[in-house]
Amino acid sequence: MRKITKNLVTLMFIVVLYFGYSAWLGQEAAAHSTEVWYSILDPFKTILLVSLFAMIVPTVKSIFFGTYIGIRRYRAARRDNILFNYESAIDFFTKFNGFVKAGDSKSAKSMLPVFQGLTFKPTFANNYIQDVTDKILVDKSIEMYYQAGEYVLSSIKEMFEKEKKFIRGETNEFLFDIKRGYDYVSFGSKYAINYYWKFENNALTQRQIGWKIFSLEMFKFYVYEIISLFITAIACAIFLPIIAAEIPEWDYGKIAPIVIISMFFIVAIVFHAVSIFAKKHSEFKKRNLIIPAIIYYFLLFILALNIVFGYALIPSITGQNEGSGLQSTFFIFLFSILYVVLSSCLILYVISTLMDAWKNGTMQKGILFEGIIIPMIMWILTAGSRFFGAAISSDGPLQDTIAYLISISIFVLIGYWVVLWITEPLISNLFTMTPKSKNKKQAKQIQAIEMELKEIKKD
Repeated sequence: MRKITKNLVTLMFIVVLYFGYSAWLGQEAAAHSTEVWYSILDPFKTILLVSLFAMIVPTVKSIFFGTYIGIRRYRAARRDNILFNYESAIDFFTKFNGFVKAGDSKSAKSMLPVFQGLTFKPTFANNYIQDVTDKILVDKSIEMYYQAGEYVLSSIKEMFEKEKKFIRGETNEFLFDIKRGYDYVSFGSKYAINYYWKFENNALTQRQIGWKIFSLEMFKFYVYEIISLFITAIACAIFLPIIAAEIPEWDYGKIAPIVIISMFFIVAIVFHAVSIFAKKHSEFKKRNLIIPAIIYYFLLFILALNIVFGYALIPSITGQNEGSGLQSTFFIFLFSILYVVLSSCLILYVISTLMDAWKNGTMQKGILFEGIIIPMIMWILTAGSRFFGAAISSDGPLQDTIAYLISISIFVLIGYWVVLWITEPLISNLFTMTPKSKNKKQAKQIQAIEMELKEIKKD
């Protein structure tokens, strides 16, 4: 999620550079069309356009097609999974869980290389093996993971039974392929989430369980955004024209988008909250989810407000392009859009940090400072100066000071994201662990265990 946010920021930078550069060249062409340097600079517009499309593809892919690609891979391997991959996984976890139950770390360790050879390794199974491996490496007890391991085994058996019934034509479950693929690949699947409820009384504190589970539930938020998009579109298509006819004096060019954005977020949050708290959890479990829910929904509320008020402050460009250079109407419009995106991405970065941190482990002090505290301070300062400036009359004695503050806030945001982009490799290595790096860590851990086992056999 953090990577997606950074991709959105990078994409927005390229968009602004392209349109800004094109507008600047247009202005210069009118005044210096015969200059040689203009002929030299003009082709760079094509380079920016190519960069724009080159950035759109990975950004769209990471946002919309990550889970889809995983589902396609699962469907492609379905035949082999049913024939032997499911059974191999069931045999492995049956034996492995026996060693975990007995607290036999040495025997469990000897089976870890076998896991690497399995073809069927759903996300929740990988999480289980990673948790046990971490305990083995520090010579701590592994019995606490037995209940979670049994849940992993029963989940794989349940998926296997569903596949066999489907192949025999005994079930007509709606969207069966998509559901099974989602269960296999997603951190937000019911199996991946319920896995952590098995730690309720031992491996994790109640606070950690609540944060981890709600963070995983947030990975399903995009589903409710899609639902909200359809509901909002239908509702606004019906009611906004009626309201426009009743109150013709309203500026619907500004009001309609604000209503649409607000309704979109409200519907998505309501549906997401209902889907979580309507489940048959005990009251004790639900209490563990309340604080994370409040924090996440509050951040989404701030995000919606930032977009709404930021949009309301974007100047209109329907008239003539007044002014010149960076003071022209077009450039002010362009930088206003840039501010809305960059400031909104600050909030989105905080949400992404919470989701990624709890998905991959627990919240660390370093990631708390880099991914939450600093972005929130940046947002408060830049949004404060932006909205404070807008609240004061532009015709007053402080007009120049306000314009200066607004300009500074935009360039501070640009500077922050540039620094974050440059220092991304260091930050990622110190504080974060993507699923890819997590798998690499797991492979290295198992490789180290294999070397240790070989040494033991030699002795």
